[in-house]
Order: sequence, then C-alpha cells, then structure tokens
Amino acid sequence: MNNVVTAVKSLGISDDEISTSRFNVYPNYDTTGRVITGYSVSNIVSVKTDQITKASQIIDAAVDAGANRVDSIFFTLSNELDKQVRDELIADAVRDGKMKAEKALAPLGKKIIGVKSVSLAEFGIPPPIIPFEGLARAEKGVEFPTPIFKAEQQVSTSVSVIFLID
Repeated sequence: MNNVVTAVKSLGISDDEISTSRFNVYPNYDTTGRVITGYSVSNIVSVKTDQITKASQIIDAAVDAGANRVDSIFFTLSNELDKQVRDELIADAVRDGKMKAEKALAPLGKKIIGVKSVSLAEFGIPPPIIPFEGLARAEKGVEFPTPIFKAEQQVSTSVSVIFLID
C-alpha cells in the first residue's frame, strides 16, 4: 500500500486528498472451517481530488504500484459549483413561475401583489459511477491508459411559490 500511495502522490496528489476508507482483517480457515490458517487483509484507500484530468493516470499508477482492485470511481460537482448551480436553478424557477402566473392572471384582469410562501425541495445528485473491476492488458509489456469518458450530471431542484393576487 505504501507503493500505491507513493505512486499516486508522485502525480501531484496531496496527503489531504488521500484517505483510508476501510481496513479489514479476515481469518482464513482450513477445509474443516475450524482452524485458522492465516489472515486476509484489505486496505482500501480513497483519492478525492479536483484534478479530474489525472483520473486515468491515478488509476494506472495505483495498479502499476500493486493495487489489485479499483472500484467506485465517481465524479461530482464541487460544493461551491453545486451551490452556485442550485442557486441559479432556484432563481430561474421562481422567475419562470412568476412569468407563468402573470400570463395566467392577465386574461382574468388580476395581478400578483405579493408572495404568501415559497417552498424548496432539494434533490441530491447521484454521482455518475464508472464501474471498474480492474485493468486488462492486451499483451505483457504493452500498456494502454485507462479510458475515462465525459458524462453529464443533472442537477435539479423544485420551487413552489404561492402568490397573492388582486
């Protein structure tokens, strides 16, 4: 695991971006299931970085350094960008709702004179997960970089506004 961490850090990943997410020790038993013959250990490290262009390099460096399992790779918006996008969506939704309410009220000779209430329903963003069960090499000694493809994320929110009309 030290080799894996060193390899990942050599790409410019800082200590703050690497963490141990799980560490497990399991006994191995003989065929009778009664005698412990040894132990299996899994040490699972997570890398969380905003250096998205290095995703493929991080995976390859970790595997080349001895990691034998790579999974749960996902990409999310930063907290700042997520907040900015949601705030913009809320403002757009309120403006759109007001415009539609004004259009609906115009034929009735009514107009909006205020707001009684505003209710927000925030939805979590399921991050796009890229399943990855390991690296395959076409020939010994021939390396191919792990492909990482772009994916869009959908961010949504819901706003309910009750207008006062006259």
